[in-house]
Amino acid sequence: MNTTEIKSFNGSERCPRDTRVAQLVFPAIYTVVFVLGILLNTLALWVFLHIPSSSTFVVYLKNTLVADLIMTLTLPFKILSDSHLGPWQLRAFVCRFSAVIFYETMYVGIILLGFIAFDRFLKIIRPFGKFFVQKPDFAKLVSILIWLLLFLISLPNIILSNKEATPSSVKKCASLKGPLGLKWHQGVNNVCQLIFWTVFVLMLLFYVVIAKKVYNSYRKSGSKDRKHNTKLEGTSHNIPHRP
Repeated sequence: MNTTEIKSFNGSERCPRDTRVAQLVFPAIYTVVFVLGILLNTLALWVFLHIPSSSTFVVYLKNTLVADLIMTLTLPFKILSDSHLGPWQLRAFVCRFSAVIFYETMYVGIILLGFIAFDRFLKIIRPFGKFFVQKPDFAKLVSILIWLLLFLISLPNIILSNKEATPSSVKKCASLKGPLGLKWHQGVNNVCQLIFWTVFVLMLLFYVVIAKKVYNSYRKSGSKDRKHNTKLEGTSHNIPHRP
């Protein structure tokens, strides 16, 4: 059984930690996610590539699918690394490259989901309005800027993982970074948390407003239908019946 001895602060041994979860369960889950992700994202991307980018929604969705597909393609490296099926050099590759790309594309997708929610919000609130933010060219520019911004933020995490990789140092990715690399990594984590919670709150607000707008429209349409039915019933009562 694969176990890791955990020592307390005074050096005495405590209960061993079973590492089978990290080496067997997680890689199995990642494998399922990888297979489903490849099939579904490839199919969705193939469909949307045949749809012209004539709306902001389609532009954002295409970029989200590309981000999800790239993120999915990085999973095999993590699966092999976590399950210890590959050489220790693979773990160094994961720390320096594939894990960075994974999180970069993940946050690209998160930001784009926020813009999709914003686009739906505008469509509901101003269905006949045509602001510049609702034009496909604006969506293309925003998508390029998002990719570029996340790339520039993530690139130093690759460059600053410049310490020599050894079988022991690759067990923890932070061991490959110097002081500047660790500070940058922490700063990126803070920025990513800010991105996540900002997008989360905004999406929540957008969809609450959308739901309220749809509900109010439903109530108004139901009220009109009831009035219309009442008028029809009143008219039918006023029609004289033949003997």
